[in-house]
Amino acid sequence: MATISVQSFSQSLCGFTDFKVVMPNDLPPQMKQGNPHYDRPSKLLVMLHGYSGTDTDWIYNTQIAN
Repeated sequence: MATISVQSFSQSLCGFTDFKVVMPNDLPPQMKQGNPHYDRPSKLLVMLHGYSGTDTDWIYNTQIAN
């Protein structure tokens, strides 16, 4: 599992904002073999933390990165 931390300037927020990217890249080759679902491009799932959260809520308070 790869976790990427990014800090970017947001014009609409008039300041810097942080976000995290979690990429599942640790599948053994035998799990991919013969499975047609791995022969297509990956899709993107955006999970927002809400009004009072931070960019680390989904990583540290759930099992999404496990």
